[in-house]
Amino acid sequence: MRKILSLILVLIFLAGIITGCAGGKSHTTAPSKANNQNESEAGSTQNTSAENSGKSTEQGKATISAGYNAYKQARDAFDQYTLEQSARDEVFAVSYGLVCAFDLKIFEYVLPLVFIGESINSTGRYDEAMETTMLQTGWADDAKLTDNGDGNFLVTGTSRDGGAMSIRIEYDPDRDDLRLEAQKDGEPALLFEYAKNGGGYAAQYYFKAITGRDFSGAKEQMCVYRTIFDGQNGSCARFDGIDAEPETLLGGVPSEKDFISGATHWFTIANGEFTGKLNGKTF
Repeated sequence: MRKILSLILVLIFLAGIITGCAGGKSHTTAPSKANNQNESEAGSTQNTSAENSGKSTEQGKATISAGYNAYKQARDAFDQYTLEQSARDEVFAVSYGLVCAFDLKIFEYVLPLVFIGESINSTGRYDEAMETTMLQTGWADDAKLTDNGDGNFLVTGTSRDGGAMSIRIEYDPDRDDLRLEAQKDGEPALLFEYAKNGGGYAAQYYFKAITGRDFSGAKEQMCVYRTIFDGQNGSCARFDGIDAEPETLLGGVPSEKDFISGATHWFTIANGEFTGKLNGKTF
């Protein structure tokens, strides 16, 4: 029954992700607690799993999946509003993609975030076996989940192209901030952080991205993508050619002005009006 419930939840998540990509909004919201009619039958098995698995996801605390999905919903709403307003500004509409971390190659690294903690959200108790099954169904066939018991997780698995993925996740439910460090074949692939900031969020992504093209082909550099927003007001920025990891957001978020200062490309939207510099053009 654990495998059946895991499969159902994975299908719900993946359907939401596909719908979100098609419609410009993400609907990867964690489902409410499932009405598990077989909970009493599987109680002894689940209790044993909960006792033997990690204890870092305490009942009554926000889980990684719930926290990340809340951030994603708020971010998608901000992005959707920004796109709707961009129709009035040709410069912005053409260059908006320069500051958005929409690269499909990072999707594979953040996808585990929608699953970790879902056993608590769905059944009321942590079940590492269920979450591993969900990861194996929706992420990587050989996925392995390790809960260190202190808010830190390790997820490993094989990518679609055969690479060895290793993802370390640190989450603080009281502050609602998260750090994800992903490696592929032993090399850094992605650093992602988000942090609750007042009524909104701040987030940053650090990875190698295409920043231009010439006669020899695509030019790739290490870039930092940043976004900070509250409702419909906020800023997005991209910093090109960054050789060192950005300063962490965990434990404190700088002001919006400082957060995007010095960016190669950036924009701010306030009360429906844009300012910024994208692709060398100021508006």
